[in-house]
Amino acid sequence: MQILTVSLLLCLSLVESSNHHYYEGSSSDHDWDIFTFTQEWPVAVCVLGTHEHHRCVIPPDVRTWGIHGLWPTKRGTRGPTSCNSHLHFDFNSIKSLVPIMKVMWPNMYADTSMESFWEHEWTKHGTCASTLPATGSESLYFQKALDIAGTYGASKLLAKENIVPSSSRTYTLEEIETALTHQIGANAIVECTKDEKTGKMMLYEVEICFDKQFNPVDCYDSNGSNDYHTDCPHSDLEYPPLGTSGFVSPIAG
Repeated sequence: MQILTVSLLLCLSLVESSNHHYYEGSSSDHDWDIFTFTQEWPVAVCVLGTHEHHRCVIPPDVRTWGIHGLWPTKRGTRGPTSCNSHLHFDFNSIKSLVPIMKVMWPNMYADTSMESFWEHEWTKHGTCASTLPATGSESLYFQKALDIAGTYGASKLLAKENIVPSSSRTYTLEEIETALTHQIGANAIVECTKDEKTGKMMLYEVEICFDKQFNPVDCYDSNGSNDYHTDCPHSDLEYPPLGTSGFVSPIAG
């Protein structure tokens, strides 16, 4: 079990960094100025999980984008991370949140423990957020992420702009980025992953940025800055429905 948990954490770290082109901030430099709130499309999570040889299952109650994490971020970097080794993950402190977290922040790797994903996010990112009163404890950190998802859920934001999951329709990157900017009032980051079955790219993550008062802010300078590079192509982006993904089935226990 210990080996399995270590393997999961390594895979999660790779997933978090593989689709981005930022300098990974030094773990000794704990300064940060914005939050990056990241959501992931469950079908794409399972596509990536399958590549990593995980048994990926989308729980039947998961019908929307899942939370990946709430990441304190120094602009232009992917850090800081793992800021306080003394703040150990305590499952009991979030026990009351578990029913909603199973739906909004699900661990879809069925070959790992339910809480391993949350432990990883707290250890790597939540400990850095603990310097802010609103996210100063484990329970406050997870509750804040859930609150943000309630207001800025990617499914809702995209649907308001007529961008919905489809087995036949594809989208352009411009359509998606414009829709998010229109709904949020600030630009967001969109990432994709390749679906080996179709050979096309599918939506994987949406990242929305907030200041320390949790007001939306631009994730990148839209005036010619080169600090944001997406792996998404300009067109033919898939956004496959959950019900036809082939990954929807109940998790035993």
